[in-house]
Amino acid sequence: PIPCVPWQSQTSGQYQRRVHGELSKDDRSDARQFRYDGVNIMIETNMLIGSEKYLSEVVKVLEAEQQKQSWQGVESCLWVLSKCHSSLGREVMDEQLKRAINDKIKQIFTIIPTASRHHLVCESACPMLAWHSWRFKNDQAVLKSMLAFLTECLDQPKVNWEASRAISKICEDCKESMQPF
Repeated sequence: PIPCVPWQSQTSGQYQRRVHGELSKDDRSDARQFRYDGVNIMIETNMLIGSEKYLSEVVKVLEAEQQKQSWQGVESCLWVLSKCHSSLGREVMDEQLKRAINDKIKQIFTIIPTASRHHLVCESACPMLAWHSWRFKNDQAVLKSMLAFLTECLDQPKVNWEASRAISKICEDCKESMQPF
């Protein structure tokens, strides 16, 4: 398995401040840089092994973190995915492989509504749902689940801006195929 992203939950500046007390400015900067370095590594890993294999490994880690009820691990996976969204499936021309990638992303989307409602999990999930909404514009069940999750996020002051932007993007991408839910 790919050493996917669990270590990032241990280096997140936001997580560190909330769990380990206040960090110095340099430590916060280092943590933020480690996190972005991790994203760059994951983007390169995705490009090297292919999106389908990469997403399969991310799903395994995400499910394991979800089972452990680790909001930090779930947030870390979603954060990385939200940052490398433009490279997912970019190399794929084969329609069957594109469907396999969409299936993996759909699997991730089914995990999100069951994830912790910690504001950092929601903050990472919102842009990911928005950026991949075009993949599911004809799948009413996925859209309904995405919008239900985002509607819940609207009630959280720390993430309501991200949730409203995500809802707006989904409406823009899916306006032709959406039905009221």
